[in-house]
Amino acid sequence: MSKFPECHGIIPARYDSSRFPGKPLIEIKGKPMFWHVHDRASRCPQLKSVTLATDDQRIFDAAEALDDRAASPERHGPCP
Repeated sequence: MSKFPECHGIIPARYDSSRFPGKPLIEIKGKPMFWHVHDRASRCPQLKSVTLATDDQRIFDAAEALDDRAASPERHGPCP
């Protein structure tokens, strides 16, 4: 039995940042920045799943196009 409880990673991805609007969609080596964060977090053996949490349809659509798991308040309701 593992000493770790079941853990899930949540990556926040906001488009309307005051310092760097659109940052999650900036391409790094041909992929959006959020993809690189998701890819590395997915390598953690203690995480059962990794989900991108966004309030922006553009980020949500880009994540779906890359087969990354994404959640959006518009589709799934606000967090409690």
